[in-house]
This record gives sequence, C-alpha cells and structure tokens, in this order.
Amino acid sequence: MKQIFPKLMLWYLLLFLPILFLKATPDIFPAKKVLPKSPGIYFILAPSGLNLRATSSPGSQKLLTIPYGAKVELVASAASSDMMVDNFPGGMAKVKYGRQEGYVFDGYISRFPAPEQQQDVKKYVEKIRDNRQGVMYEHCTRDHDGYYQDEEAITMYITDWAEAFLVARQLFEMPQAILFPKPSDLEVETFPNPNKEEEVWEDMITVRRNKKGELTSIKYFYRREGGGRSVFMVSDPQFEAITISLTLISD
Repeated sequence: MKQIFPKLMLWYLLLFLPILFLKATPDIFPAKKVLPKSPGIYFILAPSGLNLRATSSPGSQKLLTIPYGAKVELVASAASSDMMVDNFPGGMAKVKYGRQEGYVFDGYISRFPAPEQQQDVKKYVEKIRDNRQGVMYEHCTRDHDGYYQDEEAITMYITDWAEAFLVARQLFEMPQAILFPKPSDLEVETFPNPNKEEEVWEDMITVRRNKKGELTSIKYFYRREGGGRSVFMVSDPQFEAITISLTLISD
C-alpha cells in the first residue's frame, strides 16, 4: 500500500493540474456571451447531420438532412436564439446547401471545419488554417517517473463555449452522451457519463462558472486501469479565445 498510494496521487495530480506549457488563465475571466452568427461559410457539426427545413419554424417541412461535415452558406442570421437542442442554444437560420435553401438550427454550425473520426490534431489545425480561421497549436511529452504524459492543445479564436464544446467532443472523442452544460448559478458541477462502462473508474465532466453564472472552464476526465485522459477547455480573455487541450497518461 505504501508504494501504490504515491503512484495514484501522482496520477491524479498529473491529470487535474492545468497543463504546464499553456499560459494560466484565472477563473474570474469568462468568455463573452454568444452573439448571433453572421452570414458566411459554415460547417455542420451535428454528428448525425442537420435537418434543413422549409421555414424558420422547427416543425416545418423537412427538405433533407445535411450530413456531418458539409459546408453551407449562412444567408440570414436567426431572428432569435431562444431555442435549445441537446443543451446547445441557438435559433433557426437561413442557409444555402448546394442549390437548396432552407432553415437549420444554428447551434450545430461552426466556422471551423468538422473534425474527422480519429483525426490527427495537427492535421486538423492545418485544415482550420486552410479555411482561413485563426488557431494556435502546441504539443509536448513528459515522463513523470514512469508515467508517460502526452499533451496537445489548440487555441481557437472564438468566444462561443457551445462551439468550442462541439469541436472538442468530436476532435478528442468525448462521449456523445455527455451533453453541453445547461445554464446554472452553481459555481462547480459534475456530470457523469450516463453510459459509463463497469470497468471504467471515472468518466465525467466538471464545469466551473464565475459568480455571474458564466462558464470559465469545462474538463472531461476518463480513467481506467492502464491509463486515462482529460480534455480541458478554458477561456483566454486577453485574446478572446478558448483553448482546448488533451492530456493522455499511461501507467
């Protein structure tokens, strides 16, 4: 027991401490509130695709389903953003897909291209830059007394937490059953994966907010025998950006 306890403590310390190669950001600085999406080119980030409807009514005729990763042109912003789908806020925006025009829920569209399944992070960064979106990439590895740690991070120049969460969930393979957190006045909340497997020790997200109820960080934590990983999202008010980092640790 005397040998096991220090190793467990070291493992949790490595995953829960903020990654060292990034600039620390105080929790009191949240990202700005979500603004209506302006006309331009966007990508579909809904994993099962996004319904294109005939009018701005969510229950109007379904014209077709736009597949995940497809490119659309946003023609007119949503008149209001009082809808919520899978906890993502948004409204019905008018878009053009090929020759077809209609309305989609804009909470599932992004100016950042959709990550491919198990995509290399550095290649995804190149894809972002090919679409003329700003991004910063960092990578480092460490050996902590036999615990191998690999860290990758991207800083995206956005202030929309929902958009950052969508990219992080796809790029770093967070469980789809873990939803974006609803608005709350609680400063700290933890949400377990409802589909957690029996052999998995930890599978959850921890959400932090400031006293105004605004998000300051979201952290996904996964642990099982042999290793684990964490995905950490934190805002940077100085650059109006959100940094998403992945930390992998193997025993």
